Amino acid sequence: MRLSYAIAPYWRFGLGEGGISLEQLYLVVEGEGLDLTLGRLPLTLGEGRLFPFSWDRLGPAAGMEGVWGVFLTGYGEARWRVGYFLDQGVLAEVAVV
Repeated sequence: MRLSYAIAPYWRFGLGEGGISLEQLYLVVEGEGLDLTLGRLPLTLGEGRLFPFSWDRLGPAAGMEGVWGVFLTGYGEARWRVGYFLDQGVLAEVAVV
């Protein structure tokens, strides 16, 4: 089991506001050949490809904020991911390794 987080303080001079941005907070439960990940996590589709696509967005601290969701990753002859994300919906991805 692994817990990861990323926070960043910020101050916007023109707007006079500041705070702490929670950019990532997720828990990974590792099993034999399977991982379950949930929380606010970084998500890049097509990792290892020439043009990967990221669902992360720019946060107030100018860092990339992850997306809220959960997914299951399977490892073997092919790596697959199936999950659900609050803003984006359902995800299914398969990569031959």
